[in-house]
Amino acid sequence: MSGSVTPPPELSDGAARSFQAELASFGGPASIGNTVGGATGGSYLLLPGAPGLENIFDQDGAAAASVSFTVEIPETAWYTLNFRYANGSGSDVYRNLLVDDADIPGTITFANRFSSESWGIARDRLELSAGTHTITLTADLGNEAGGLNAGDPEILLDQLEIVPGTSPSDQTSARSLVMNNGEDMVGITEAALLYQKDVEGFGPSLSQLRFGANWGTDQVDYGTMWFRDVSAGAEPRTLAPYFDSTNYFDEHGILHVEYGDYLPTGEALPVSISREYAMVPGEPLMVERWTLTNQNQVGDPLIEWDVLNALRLNADLAGRAVWDERREAWVAEIGQGEGRAPLYLAFGAFQDTDRQGAGEAGEDVRGDGRMPFGAAGPAPGESLGGQGVIGSFEASGQVGGDPQRAEGQGVTLGMEIESVDLFPTRPVELYFYYTLAESLEQLDSNIATALSPQGTASPGSPTFWFDRTEEAWDDRLREARDIPGVEPAETVAGRETSALPGETLREVSDPALETAYLRSLVSILQSQQPEFGSFLASTNPAYEFKVWPRDSAATAIALDGAGLHDAAEHYWMWMASVEEDGAGEDAAAFPNGTFYTNYGFWSADQPIDFVQPEWDAQGLFLIGVYRHYEALLDAGKSDQAAAFVNDPTIREAFVDSAQFIATRIEPNGFGPPDLSIWEEFYLYNVFTQITYAQGLNAASQLAQEIGRPDLAESWAAGANTIRDAILRPTTAEQPGLWNEEGGYLVWGITPDGTLIDRQENSANLALVTGLLDAGDPRAQRQVESTLANLSRNEYGISRYEGDTFYASSPYSPGGAYESRVPEASWPQMTSYIGLAQEFLGNTDWTRGSLGWTVSRYGEGYMAPGEGVDWSTREPLPSTMVEPVTAAWYVQNLLNYTNQFDPRLPEEVFA
Repeated sequence: MSGSVTPPPELSDGAARSFQAELASFGGPASIGNTVGGATGGSYLLLPGAPGLENIFDQDGAAAASVSFTVEIPETAWYTLNFRYANGSGSDVYRNLLVDDADIPGTITFANRFSSESWGIARDRLELSAGTHTITLTADLGNEAGGLNAGDPEILLDQLEIVPGTSPSDQTSARSLVMNNGEDMVGITEAALLYQKDVEGFGPSLSQLRFGANWGTDQVDYGTMWFRDVSAGAEPRTLAPYFDSTNYFDEHGILHVEYGDYLPTGEALPVSISREYAMVPGEPLMVERWTLTNQNQVGDPLIEWDVLNALRLNADLAGRAVWDERREAWVAEIGQGEGRAPLYLAFGAFQDTDRQGAGEAGEDVRGDGRMPFGAAGPAPGESLGGQGVIGSFEASGQVGGDPQRAEGQGVTLGMEIESVDLFPTRPVELYFYYTLAESLEQLDSNIATALSPQGTASPGSPTFWFDRTEEAWDDRLREARDIPGVEPAETVAGRETSALPGETLREVSDPALETAYLRSLVSILQSQQPEFGSFLASTNPAYEFKVWPRDSAATAIALDGAGLHDAAEHYWMWMASVEEDGAGEDAAAFPNGTFYTNYGFWSADQPIDFVQPEWDAQGLFLIGVYRHYEALLDAGKSDQAAAFVNDPTIREAFVDSAQFIATRIEPNGFGPPDLSIWEEFYLYNVFTQITYAQGLNAASQLAQEIGRPDLAESWAAGANTIRDAILRPTTAEQPGLWNEEGGYLVWGITPDGTLIDRQENSANLALVTGLLDAGDPRAQRQVESTLANLSRNEYGISRYEGDTFYASSPYSPGGAYESRVPEASWPQMTSYIGLAQEFLGNTDWTRGSLGWTVSRYGEGYMAPGEGVDWSTREPLPSTMVEPVTAAWYVQNLLNYTNQFDPRLPEEVFA
């Protein structure tokens, strides 16, 4: 059975094209319908799911419902597929997406919309080659089910829209983001649910607020808003902070939180809620803007809400708070523990508030624990005395607590605005601010600045601080290189391109690539410790706010490549400052010139005992210092370059790292074994050995400038010795790491000589850094072998064959089975191959890898974490946003446009 087929329209001139589902070819029990309103043209296709067991005897062998669209693609590129659909089944629905009858890319999710008349978009992102293609949706999930229920409900399919260019996910959002003011203040926002094993939701909320006078202590437990619908004629209803959300930074440094469905009931509210944060650069000030918009039609009744903005102070800290009526603010003194002076916080409003209260939060809100979904609370409208600041609001709409002052541990501060009139389509904005200080005098000054930013006697508009924040971030990003080609709708003006010597700029045609680039830079810089300079490994709490020197070094190298040299230098100075000096109780495990695997983000130098040793950071530090020096010279900053390499901390750390490697080369030609990079085998790991060789190469290049020309020759000799060992065949009398028969670099060799003859993708760092020259036939074989054995959906590259970490490991940050399939794709590994393919002249593959990476970014172009589920093409949220993944995308894009080359000079290996 099929519908009538119209000639396929061609996509041209970058325009989108739409294809009506009822006019496409369809089969099985699919049928045309027209009784549900809202479909384009009045008709749609009913696409039932696969039959369950109750129908197996009646429909055994029956074809699954399917629909196929024939499309003409003008040029090979990435395209966004928007399927307009309705799903009122009460659960998510899955269909298999086929291209030219191939079971790739796999399943696509049609999220529950709770009403058959609520139309939405299910999106996927594909690279399509020039020519005619058939795009099919089928209820037969085939081998890509990944544990999904095959007995899916029916969906209504209206049309397929194909848009040239790629786009990020519309299903997966970053669950936590970090922002800083560049000096002494850091804020962290969290979604209600952070990762798969987080099953008790609360949020979205401001989850942490930290200050430079005591980085080690979070000053707050949560900050968020409660809503109470008090519209005329309706039963009063409280909406607590249990919302789905989308979280992202824009190009101008503003953090956006867009509220989604109300999680306890799964419903979409008629009022849209958004929250924006301006963490003001150079000021101990964070300004919060709430926007509430009635989405009903003009002429419909207004919606009336009471709102309560509440901030709970750290439950472990003693504090006291007083209401400052003159300036609509709570002023709190927060004890910092024994031996420490208190800090002072102001939580204020830019508009009048109707009530305020301070004290205990209450019994029915998140206090010492979290309120699970479905927990019994007070009946609507029930007044329960003594329920505290928030509990009373939940029960009766009246903020509880003392209206003037409170004292104790975990004091909750609340400000209520009554009867916010929400007329259809007309947004209402509410503004609040947070500031911290070491004294009441300084806090007084901070509040005055917040309320009168121009220094006048009359209060200034809070939008000033958003403008100020955007201007400061725009100024910062003007130092970054531009991406030649099509500009995105939102960008930062004033940036310039800079081709490498002898190169011509290569343009990109997809504006999404530049949007991802700019937002990658913003998220990287926001995740940098403002005082110390280190980078978080991930902004998700599942990674416990650790710093990996290895990953952070790659991140700083990308910032130097992008032209953001000051931020990169901030990191190199931090890394040099925490290098081990070979003294103390850990001297045997961490000799002079080494680094721990992890450090704490909230301390200048807090080693964390985690999978030791991983010695790759030494070589990457040497590479990074060398590249930073060269980048400053190329930018005409010769004085800064000279000051950098002559800084005593940098110079000593540089020499010590180089000497650690050079003086420990073993008779087999390798540097010391370690547990890097995947932390599974104690080996002469190929990744670490590459960093050793290229680190010593970088050291020999910089020996004169660093004040140690006497060591240049020995460092160069060490680089050659380790390189020779890496590239020596595994079958040699003294085995190396090159598998001649398979054409790839192996994982490594144990100290007792056992060969781990498995291919893993971090070995491609040899091509990325130039250790294995693109002109060497082994380079082409290495890439071909990687693509043959470790790729999924062409561009998605796994770490190694049989990788089950995100599929079934109990150590997966988000919980076991975070990925429905094994061998999750790692975008960082894709960028390695993208860089290598560019060097080999396979530029079309590199261009495709950039589109693939952006298509695996989260909502709002937030960089993914470590892994991507290749069956759904969705990033795994437990490790996103990961700065190093964003950094490798930046390197790949800048290299593709001929503005950056990560390879080191090769003269030392001549």
